[in-house]
Amino acid sequence: MPPIQQQQTSRGGLITALVITIVMLIGCMVWAVMTNADLTKIQNDHKTQAAKYETIIPSGMLADADNIRIGFSPSADQVRGRPLTLVEAGIEQRNALVKLITGKANGTEKEANDAVVAIMAKLKANKALEGASLPQGAGLVDVIDALASRSTTDSDAVAKAKADAATAQKSLEAANEAHKAELAKRDAAIEELKMANQTLVTTTTAAQAEATKQVADQTKVANDATQKMGEMQAAQVTELQNRDRAYAELSRKYDAALGKIAQVRPNIKEAMIRNVDAVITQTSPDSICYINLGFGDHVNPGTTFEVYAKEDGVPKLADGTDTLNMPKGKASIEIISVGQNSSQCRVIRTTTGTTLTQGDLCVNIVYDKNIKPYFFIYGKFDMDQNGVATDGEAEILKNLVTRWGGKISDKISIETDFVVLGKEPTIPVFTPEELAQPILKQKADEAKAQLDAYNKIRDEAVSLHIPVMNQNRFLYYTGYFDAAKK
Repeated sequence: MPPIQQQQTSRGGLITALVITIVMLIGCMVWAVMTNADLTKIQNDHKTQAAKYETIIPSGMLADADNIRIGFSPSADQVRGRPLTLVEAGIEQRNALVKLITGKANGTEKEANDAVVAIMAKLKANKALEGASLPQGAGLVDVIDALASRSTTDSDAVAKAKADAATAQKSLEAANEAHKAELAKRDAAIEELKMANQTLVTTTTAAQAEATKQVADQTKVANDATQKMGEMQAAQVTELQNRDRAYAELSRKYDAALGKIAQVRPNIKEAMIRNVDAVITQTSPDSICYINLGFGDHVNPGTTFEVYAKEDGVPKLADGTDTLNMPKGKASIEIISVGQNSSQCRVIRTTTGTTLTQGDLCVNIVYDKNIKPYFFIYGKFDMDQNGVATDGEAEILKNLVTRWGGKISDKISIETDFVVLGKEPTIPVFTPEELAQPILKQKADEAKAQLDAYNKIRDEAVSLHIPVMNQNRFLYYTGYFDAAKK
């Protein structure tokens, strides 16, 4: 039986050892778990602290922390007797800079910045510092240096100004001394003048009394002369008034005489228009003829004549502005050469059914071998017969008049012999609606003004008994109607 008990005892020991081993393993596992939790907590805390430190100083700068701290505040160890942290060094340096800028021991960086901005604005606005060189964006050291330079410059300028003022003061004192000397001389001269003036007054008083007597005598003589001159002037005024009345009377009589002359003016229509200037002396079948005008008759090649039958004579002017019943003759001729007592002419037109004969009459109302008639030419003319009358073609007519020996008048007077009018102006007809348009209204007004001026010229010539004719009638009376078309 004992062996059986020994086996039971060994089995219990094994079980006990096994239980203890299991308990120890469980304890180790619990210890390992708890240890790992503490380690994880420590690591998390480390990470949190490291993140906080990163916001203060990067980990890469920790190796050079001593140099950074010394750079912040070189005397930090002397202030507290121990090395400062970087934050303490930075705060220490910021406080020192703020105090340096604002003078406050507990100031803030914002106050320092605001103080710098304010003082810079004052410096720029200061008129006295307009010449100072303050660089844009410069630091306080540069600004202070610029102000120090300006101060030195201003000090030199002040010193120079003081020296100049001292020199000017000395010059002024010297000038005052010289002025005082001049005043003394002037006072002495004034005293001398006073004495001389007193002597002069005494002498002058006697002379003045004598002069007064002489003036009185001369005044009496002058008054007598003035009275006589007044009487003479009155007589002259009366004579001038009589002369003015006589001149006015003569002017009135002269004007009346001119009016009568205009009323009794000779019948120019008969005396000048129907006046024969030459006669045909010889004809030939080759369109050549001869007239009785030579060198002594002041005639030139190119002068034209209208030829009328000697039996009919020169037609009357009648209504010179009539466009019908033109004074057309048998032919029109032009002088081509001038001889001693006659001129050779070419026939430039002949009327159908007529021939030139010896003794036919030649007329050009411009040409006159004895006088130079005056022509007043007015209006727009159509010399080339193209249906368009222009101001410029009036010059052609004027050139013909002067070429044939006539003269051009610039106005109508009793000396005017003929008036030649251009085409009569017409007033365009517009409806009331069209006349409401400014351009058409102006056109109608201008046309009316032209017609009024045209009629005024014609009426004035008629009142002075001056022959009035239109362009074509003038061209026929000069033998130039057909030549004008060429």
